[in-house]
Amino acid sequence: MSRATMAVTVIARMKATVPSAEPPKRTAVSRRVGGTGSLNQVRDRADPGLGSLLVSSGPASQRRQGDPAKPVVLFVSSPPGLGGSNISLATVMAGLAGRVHRVLAGPDRGAWGQLVDQRDLADEKLVLEGRKRSGRIRNSIRIARYVRRHRNRLTAIHANATTGLFLSALASRVADVPVVVWVHDPVTTSFGVRVGPWVRRLVKTVHFAAVTEVAAQVAVESGLCERRDIQLIPNPIAPEEVVPETREPSDRVRIGYLGSATHRKGFDILADVADLMTGSQAQFRLFTLERRDEENQAAWEQMDPHRATELVAVPGIDNDVRRVYAQCDIVFNPSRDESFCRVAAEAMANGLPVVAGDIPALRALLGDNEAGVLYSVEDRAAAAAALRRLAADPALREQLGDEGRKRAAQFMPGPVIEALASLYGLDASTSA
Repeated sequence: MSRATMAVTVIARMKATVPSAEPPKRTAVSRRVGGTGSLNQVRDRADPGLGSLLVSSGPASQRRQGDPAKPVVLFVSSPPGLGGSNISLATVMAGLAGRVHRVLAGPDRGAWGQLVDQRDLADEKLVLEGRKRSGRIRNSIRIARYVRRHRNRLTAIHANATTGLFLSALASRVADVPVVVWVHDPVTTSFGVRVGPWVRRLVKTVHFAAVTEVAAQVAVESGLCERRDIQLIPNPIAPEEVVPETREPSDRVRIGYLGSATHRKGFDILADVADLMTGSQAQFRLFTLERRDEENQAAWEQMDPHRATELVAVPGIDNDVRRVYAQCDIVFNPSRDESFCRVAAEAMANGLPVVAGDIPALRALLGDNEAGVLYSVEDRAAAAAALRRLAADPALREQLGDEGRKRAAQFMPGPVIEALASLYGLDASTSA
């Protein structure tokens, strides 16, 4: 059975087993009243079979007591890690605190789950488990059953990236709740192209936002919508979350690399550029997880000798990026694909020049070498030359950094949150 056929079958079975109710009513937005109460973890029971899921009362969720008149927004985000899309969603959810009842459908494990708990980002959580095909189907049903039960208060479903939309399509269909899709995807996938047209038919009411033109094109190529249907809403960059109060002094120019050690992020390019920088007084500082695998083993081994000479240092991951940027003078981003590139935008907010591959998303951020230096993506020699030039010229670093700081001002969280809130159907005049 194909995914599309299975989705249609599930919808039919859900409609047959879930009691009918009045059409959903859109609840007016109210100001924050009273306290938020405590958040208690209630895990789902062991997953029953597919038929049982359709007729059971549904998994328990984490919930805190709050204002019953508040509208509810369900945020759906399945990745467990702290990629740019989840970090940006965290800023949005923090900005909506006290204004809506925030329900998060996502994993409770991993760095994302930890951040949600540490920052108290969700008033209620619907735990999603499993990312394989069977897990995705169960999660889609779990979300649909929750939405069906709470549709009288639910204002909108926020689907983070196309994966969030695919998980939310069933819920939107059975409960007629509008979906707001915030597309962060950097590339079009074969799965997206196969499923996109079916999802487009399933979802009754959908509003599309994309962080850049690159992400918007992914939605169009996946058959989800037309370009005219998409509003550009960038990732929010909150200076207080990314800019340190002070910078750590150093007698060397420090070149920061933030990202995973993958081919898409250009980790192999980084290794080659480090070879070309042998003898330089600069130092590469790699804020990444040193987990060696088939994809990156050769690059790690290539850089091992440079660690002995301190050309390369590996401080590792620090989820407080303020400490990371305090140790950087230049940020190097050799990515091959990006939809927005949050790292580059954060560097700009810090007044740090960026050396990056000339791909559409990074050109949109940096301009024509205005906030950094762009090079042809696979040209290692050009990348090394740009880094050497900036390392030797503090005045140029300051000039590019100042321009970057100005350009990053367009990503302040307030306007981003209000643009999304408008798509949810919230009244801007009631912001907390």
